[in-house]
Formats: sequence, C-alpha cells, structure tokens
Amino acid sequence: MEITEQYLILTKKTVILKVKLFNERLTMARPIEWTEDLKQAAIATIIDRISEGESVRSILNKDRENLPSNWQFLRWVSENEELSKQYEYAMEVRSHLLFDEIINIADSVEDDLITTEDGREVVNNGVIQRDRLRVDARKWVLSKMNPKKYGEKLTQELTGANGKDLIPKSVRIEFGDSDNE
Repeated sequence: MEITEQYLILTKKTVILKVKLFNERLTMARPIEWTEDLKQAAIATIIDRISEGESVRSILNKDRENLPSNWQFLRWVSENEELSKQYEYAMEVRSHLLFDEIINIADSVEDDLITTEDGREVVNNGVIQRDRLRVDARKWVLSKMNPKKYGEKLTQELTGANGKDLIPKSVRIEFGDSDNE
C-alpha cells in the first residue's frame, strides 16, 4: 500500500485532534480525591441547585471541575441517610417548581397571536403546540417524580358474570353431625 502525502496529513490532523480532545478532558476532569470539605461543598451546591429547579444531570455536567460524577453523587446519597433526606426534600421542592411552571406556561398568552403583513391578527399555532408539548413533558416528568401526588389515578372494578358480585356476600357451610359418624 502506498502512503500518500494527503493520507499523512489527514493522519497527522486526526492525531492532533485526538490529543487536543484528550487534553481538554484532562482539564475538565473531576476531582479524584474528595476531601470532606470538597465533598460537603459539592453536596451543598447540588442540593441548592436541585431546589432551584435544575436536574442533577445538568448540574453535574455544567461544573465538571468542582462537582462529582452522577454515579459518585448518587452513591453518596445512598450511603448517607441525612443526605438522602436532603436530596428527597430538594426533589420535592423541584417538583413544586415544575408544577408552577405548568401553570405559568398554560396561563401565558404571549406570542399566541401574530400580526400579518396586512394587519390581521391570527393564531400562532406553532407557539400553542410548543406550549402544549412543554406542559405535557412537565406533567409526564411530575407523574414519574411523584406518582402518588401527580400520577394518573386509575381504578379497576371487577365483577362476576352478568354484573354480579365476584365474591359472594356470604357462604353457608354445613358440617355433618359428629354423632352420625
């Protein structure tokens, strides 16, 4: 196989690009050693930002230099009962914020109407459909975050044949006379 100059240039560019990406990852790396002070500062930041409505994933991806990985944080939560309670409470606060967002989106009429070039006002169906999608997505997330409070309430009724009770109201059991045996 003959190696051309173009192939060498492409290979060199690929190697340089891979080295640059590797170096960027090294500079964006998470702390390897978690001292108690670093750990507590990271936990406080994460819990505060969850309480402000951010997801754990977005929080941890935005600040890779000072915060743990998702796996590490959830391990800390599972190992510490007090942190678990704080995390649960922060997630509950976040669910309330999502609920408030649903109301705000539904009540917003901004951009629902647009004015055409000839001065007529027409319904902006794209904005309305987008708002519907935003509300539906938040409702779905809420139903998964807190199914008892925000989930669908399903009931199921069982009946026997011809709409009769499935289980009889009373059953009469007769036992034979013990003297006859």
